[in-house]
Amino acid sequence: MSTIRKEFIWVITTLSFSILIDSVFLKKILDSPDSFYSINIYDTYFTVFKYYYLLFYFSFFLFIIYLFRMIYWNLKNKIANGIFLVSNFMMIIIFAFIIYFFKNLNQVETIDNHFSDTINSIVNIVISIEVLLMLTFLLIGIFLVKRKTE
Repeated sequence: MSTIRKEFIWVITTLSFSILIDSVFLKKILDSPDSFYSINIYDTYFTVFKYYYLLFYFSFFLFIIYLFRMIYWNLKNKIANGIFLVSNFMMIIIFAFIIYFFKNLNQVETIDNHFSDTINSIVNIVISIEVLLMLTFLLIGIFLVKRKTE
């Protein structure tokens, strides 16, 4: 079996697993696929397109699976390395949106100080995770370029 076909099967399996997790446990996609999911915090409503949850699950599972595959193959599978870098970039973008969401939530006037401190703690944790993702992205990219030039 060729490497491209094998990686395609891994990506499709990851997407199927993400849909299964979302459908069985959270039931967001199967309810009404073209609608929004509402989040009510105090007097503020946030609506999120339901497929964004699926995008988050898919990116997260793809990142985890290809992190282990990349480590297992010792960075020798170029297609797996590329898919890992793409999934890492998708996770960076998703965490940037999460930070944006929580920072906007913190500016709502009806939120008390205790909840505001909780939001700040969540933002700091997400920023730390995003910095680790960026460092991983940078180090893997440098390592792959260095290996290619040798």
